[in-house]
Amino acid sequence: MEGEPNHPERQKAKWDQLAKPSSEELPIAVAEQIDIEDSTENGEEAASPEWVRKFLEKYWTQKKAEAPGFAKGEAANIRDINRQFIKYHEKVKAGGGFMRKKEFLKWEKEYTEAWGRLQMHLTDGELRSTELEAEVEEAMFFTKDEDTLHETIEAQAGEYYRERARALRDAILASDDPKKEADLKELDTFFTSVYHHVAFKRMTPYEQRSKYGSSGDRYESARTQAHNNVIEHLNRLNDLARKYGTTPFTPRNFWKSIKTKQTDSVARRMRYDRDVVEEYYAIAFSRELRDRASS
Repeated sequence: MEGEPNHPERQKAKWDQLAKPSSEELPIAVAEQIDIEDSTENGEEAASPEWVRKFLEKYWTQKKAEAPGFAKGEAANIRDINRQFIKYHEKVKAGGGFMRKKEFLKWEKEYTEAWGRLQMHLTDGELRSTELEAEVEEAMFFTKDEDTLHETIEAQAGEYYRERARALRDAILASDDPKKEADLKELDTFFTSVYHHVAFKRMTPYEQRSKYGSSGDRYESARTQAHNNVIEHLNRLNDLARKYGTTPFTPRNFWKSIKTKQTDSVARRMRYDRDVVEEYYAIAFSRELRDRASS
């Protein structure tokens, strides 16, 4: 950046902690809290509020311009993490083994950290619209194949649903949060949301016509809403886990399907999220779903 001060390396992180300048007080506060060497010949320190204001404007302008590329890079990184995880998991299974919890958590942590960096770049680049976010994240949503989706980190986190649900339950019960009863109900009713969607999938054509008419539109609308309810419920559980300081159920939240005009990137993101959440709950509730199917 032209005119960037020659501040020490240890001070660079401070710039990333600054909010975009939105008041007269910020440049004054920055000037008071950090030392910046002016690029004058005599090397005298000069960090006037006006100088800092101009520097911040340049800093954030550059950061905004770079953000889409960085975000796309992290999306590609997440795709590669998933592909490498799938390949490794297949190797483990081919050898007759099972992936250890410690191994899975390592992969999930790598995914989660990349997702966090991606979100930071979305904010820096003001890319929070549905269309822009889906476009820069497009590389993440690399498959429509159900067997492949089943093996992704997002879906395989379902193996740890019970453990994470117990941890969340214990944290809620130990808290004095005024909403603890409602939060417990949220946790307890997740399978109800899941099975409501499964019931739609298991309806015979006769049952569909009897309940929703012969056109199929009402059935598809109700089935989509049931699926959206599962996605929203899982997102709420993730938010509760973050609220109570336990491990979220999945490394990120998901988008539900909406019946609006969609770009190709938005449609791809919604399709991926819809399908991967279905694979997640198929793993998380494999025993319950098997028992219901045989009863």
